[in-house]
Amino acid sequence: MYEDYVAIDPATFNEVDWQEEFSKKTLSIFEYQMGELNAIQTFKRNAPKFFLMSSTSRQFESDEAWRLGKKAFDAIDKVIEGGLTDNGQIEKICYLSITPWLIKCREEYARGNKVFVDENRNPLELSEMEEMGGAAIAVNMMIGSWPYCDEAERGWIEIGINSFILQALDSLIISWLMDGLGADSFQWFYSLSSKLKEWELIQNESSKKASKAAKARHSETEWIKTQVYEYYDQHKGDFKSLREAAQEIAKREPVKFRTIYDWLRRRS
Repeated sequence: MYEDYVAIDPATFNEVDWQEEFSKKTLSIFEYQMGELNAIQTFKRNAPKFFLMSSTSRQFESDEAWRLGKKAFDAIDKVIEGGLTDNGQIEKICYLSITPWLIKCREEYARGNKVFVDENRNPLELSEMEEMGGAAIAVNMMIGSWPYCDEAERGWIEIGINSFILQALDSLIISWLMDGLGADSFQWFYSLSSKLKEWELIQNESSKKASKAAKARHSETEWIKTQVYEYYDQHKGDFKSLREAAQEIAKREPVKFRTIYDWLRRRS
């Protein structure tokens, strides 16, 4: 899991100033704000109940949405040293984890690479793509990049997607407070849920490929080791030491001297 190789020092949040980036207009597609959901109070508990930032007698209820949000919150909470203590931290986590993907998207379009297509597989222009909104853009960029990223990058992708789950919940609650809770609002929330399922499939497929590749490398290594042993057994009288033998064999096999030397030493 990404908490094993991603850790965020709370002091990092003090260094985040997205207003400067907004002033440059380099992130016009980035729109993120936790406006109503009190995520800290809502998910620092084990029973479904939503708490809002504004004072209202109305109560938003959705056990399914709460469970998804709880899972996302707990995942982010694990990578923060000392745990999440402020709702503003979630905004900044989202900024830190997804801004690079939005910038990357703009850079790709600037190079002439139209990285997004419509349902008919036709490339989208930059202006059309921006209508998708920052959330959809970033999530799609993350999912598409997942198979080609290293562990640290994947950690940030997971953090970014989980922060977007919380943003989706926030958007849903704001719509509900404005008496606009309907098909459109739930479509946004479940569209993200659908993307998460797609992302999980890609994760599993990547894991299977990595496992298969690891097994293949292991089999190849074992075969090379057999060749090393056979060569050494046939020519050991020609060498004054294991070190000399390993140096000679390293010229014949695609393995480093140190590895061959260790094989021979352990075998002896």
